[in-house]
Amino acid sequence: MPLRQSNSPTHGLTCWRRVVLIVAMKLLLIYGAPAVGKLTVAREVAKRTMFPVFHNHLTHDLAAAIYTPFSPPFVDLYKQVQITALRHSAAEGIAGMLLTLCYSHPGDDEWIDELQSLMRDSEGEICFIRLHCDREENARRVTAESRSEFQKLKSVEGLARSFERWNFSMIPNTETLSIDNTEVPAAEVAEQIIRWFDLPTSTAVSR
Repeated sequence: MPLRQSNSPTHGLTCWRRVVLIVAMKLLLIYGAPAVGKLTVAREVAKRTMFPVFHNHLTHDLAAAIYTPFSPPFVDLYKQVQITALRHSAAEGIAGMLLTLCYSHPGDDEWIDELQSLMRDSEGEICFIRLHCDREENARRVTAESRSEFQKLKSVEGLARSFERWNFSMIPNTETLSIDNTEVPAAEVAEQIIRWFDLPTSTAVSR
């Protein structure tokens, strides 16, 4: 954190005062069905912007270690952890953050409202990005070895059940950048996102 030197006329001593640059945080919300490449793309964006990646399995796996997934206490803990982290990050002046979500309509609409309210209160903004790919490619990706890093869905059968249970649509009443990444490499998708939202690519991100 930068320091500013000032001279105290009272004591004739040299003092140091912390200078905090207040930045309105951009929250890049990358959402879509399981295994469309949300985390892969988020990491590519992070490489170019230095924005931290706060993906959904950081909170999902934490809550799942204590409660049954998607039970009321699980959902409550999941939300509280994310809200606390986002509020703290905005207060500390972090310029941007990447958040991933398997959004389902209409069940997650209340959660989206909470995120929007939080960002309004902190004078930040949410940039909505929806990733989608065709079902054949989606089925290929869900079995990728890289998905074993976290407690992710890893079977074609499980993916099919997810599509039967949830509606992975576009978030209504939002300006969403929608990208079909069926045949587009993650690095190229990241570049599209950066250009669309005019994101900084300097390695010196304000904190």
